[in-house]
Amino acid sequence: VVATVPVQLEPIAIVISPDSSTVYVANQASSSENFGSVSVIDATNNYAIKATIPLFGLPEAVAISPDGKTLYASINSGSVLVFDTTKSTYPVEQTLSVDYPVGLAASPDATELYVVNEAPFSGYQNTIVVFDTTTYTPKTINCVGKPIEVLFTENGAQADILNTVGTGFVQFLNTASGTIRSEERREGKS
Repeated sequence: VVATVPVQLEPIAIVISPDSSTVYVANQASSSENFGSVSVIDATNNYAIKATIPLFGLPEAVAISPDGKTLYASINSGSVLVFDTTKSTYPVEQTLSVDYPVGLAASPDATELYVVNEAPFSGYQNTIVVFDTTTYTPKTINCVGKPIEVLFTENGAQADILNTVGTGFVQFLNTASGTIRSEERREGKS
């Protein structure tokens, strides 16, 4: 352990800038209000907190663009906030509408943002909402089960979706075609 950094209450997600200089921690609550926040930690300056970004809702996840200039935070009130990290005030540049956003990831080429839309109740079609990062136009890909997190392969040709339904499984999304293949956990099989 090189440092212990006190953040706000109930930290839930973390992401590190591509140059490893900044750490962003999403907190479910803050000491002064009932809303969440993002603690911005300067990894080049003894891990000092350099900002606290207030959120009007509770965060589920954070992601960062490959160039480190854009921070994304999924909020349980039905939105994804897009922050400009090049400004010390971290202004919200866009508010994207997603019914039940949880996990999210920016594509390696920075052209798309994938957001897991996971309903807290049965009978709702869970989806991956894909936003074009230039126009923020959404498109939707249907998912089975209960997806919660998404990550890209290094070349961006595939997005892996963690699914928590049943014994759990991973879905493999071909980012060019938008088709999904699933691998369910099978006990005793290699």
